[in-house]
Amino acid sequence: EYFESLPATAAAGKPSAGHWLGHPAAMQDWMPQRSRLIFDYWWSDLEWCDEQQADTYYRVAIDEDSGAAVTGAIQMIESPYPAGHEVKLQGKVRAWCKDNKEAVELRGWLQRGLGFTAGLGALKGVGFGRLLHVSVQYEPESRQPPEWPAATSKTVGLRLRLDRPLCFVRNVTGERNRMVSEDFIPGAALIGAIGQCLDWSPGNWPTVEAHLHELRCTHARPAGRSDTKRYIVPPLSLAVDGENGLYDLALRAEEDAPLLKGQAPAFQPDWKERHWDKAAALCGIVSPPRRLDVRTAIDRERGAARDEALFSMETVMTQNHDWLANLDLSRIPDTCLEDFKNELQELLGLGLAGLGKTNACVEAALEPPYSLAVEEEGVLKDGLAIITLLTPARLLPGLKKGIPPTNGNADLKKAYAKTWEKLSGGVLEMVDYFARQTMQGGRYWWGRYGSKHGRDYFPEIHTAAGSVFILKPAPGSEARASEKLADWREHGLPQPDGLEKWDENPWIRNNGYGEIAVNLNLHWSCAAQEEKR
Repeated sequence: EYFESLPATAAAGKPSAGHWLGHPAAMQDWMPQRSRLIFDYWWSDLEWCDEQQADTYYRVAIDEDSGAAVTGAIQMIESPYPAGHEVKLQGKVRAWCKDNKEAVELRGWLQRGLGFTAGLGALKGVGFGRLLHVSVQYEPESRQPPEWPAATSKTVGLRLRLDRPLCFVRNVTGERNRMVSEDFIPGAALIGAIGQCLDWSPGNWPTVEAHLHELRCTHARPAGRSDTKRYIVPPLSLAVDGENGLYDLALRAEEDAPLLKGQAPAFQPDWKERHWDKAAALCGIVSPPRRLDVRTAIDRERGAARDEALFSMETVMTQNHDWLANLDLSRIPDTCLEDFKNELQELLGLGLAGLGKTNACVEAALEPPYSLAVEEEGVLKDGLAIITLLTPARLLPGLKKGIPPTNGNADLKKAYAKTWEKLSGGVLEMVDYFARQTMQGGRYWWGRYGSKHGRDYFPEIHTAAGSVFILKPAPGSEARASEKLADWREHGLPQPDGLEKWDENPWIRNNGYGEIAVNLNLHWSCAAQEEKR
């Protein structure tokens, strides 16, 4: 809009505003265009000192009819600066430019555009926040590409360090103006950030461009700055007894109603905070602190807050944590693997940008692959394979109706058993399960992924992270079952209906979905003994 506001003489030859600032997805193709400009989340005061005292100002609403103060409408406003004080703020605008000439031109457009801003902040209408001067300097950014670890494995660890709070919004039913962040970065977002770089500079990394769809990236989970393990989601087979003891019931799944110390076990929907704390310690969960940011949409015509458009974002703070993911390059052809690694190394050295609602930028490091915070046993133990979903999985494609939400146990068990039989080629049989289901869909998903392929609309049914499935080899199929389980553990679960293309289905294993653990040792170390009734 600043570009469109420029006088004709100054705007001659101006770039498209959408080229730099992006635009939302259009209904025709549902393909958003991301902004090429990433503004610092916070802009710092160059002269701020701890001794500086905040001032408090008082205002009152005025009744338009009487011209007198409205009863009960006094407002107190805290400002870190006294009236008339000049404040110097500094921040960075990160931009993706094709060459030095375009960067210099962008500097000029930013200088002009910001110059049209009369004031900043909530009180600019009464004289506060008046903009006196803008200075935009251009500095080329130079970073050292991360080095590949010495290990020859086709799986490598990716350590991410973020420059601002993180917000990947989780589904919150019934909340339209409240956004709560997940604590992880989806693998799809990381691959999307790489793909965005390719779109902005086509031809610079031809091997990555040709084979990006064959790269698998797990979800990146928070960890301490020196940690090398990724936490696991608490398995749904965990339960607590009446004395707050934590047990795993996967080995007793076939019992109709297992008891813990003579009482019915309490599973996750009934847990209290103390129970979650125990499970978090057992599963190695790292929980960074959170921050609530409250904002409002802006009316473009008035340049002021839009009425009834207040919204909040609960973000994850990142200053003391890294995020850990694994990259699986096993499906990259050997003939171009070295070229792919060299180009990806160069691309990661530039830094990924635009992650989540806060447009977070990251610095990346490559390390040996990360293991789980809870150890895994062999893929078969005591004749069983206990699979725990570490991320959601699309295990019930095409299941639209016919299983009631109440008393549909037997039908749901048959549906899951059929899925595992199909995925394993008949070499594994399901014994029992602990699972939750969620529904995914919506207008954007349908417009971008569903309607293009002629499918009727119906929300997808996902099996939630933490769900546990107890499998056993079919008679005489131990060797083939072990091979299949090892492949799933290393590369994630495939799609039961074969829908593996990223532009048809966003929930594929290459995007981090369907990641599993096999035979976590807690199933045995925390096992509850069978009790006599």
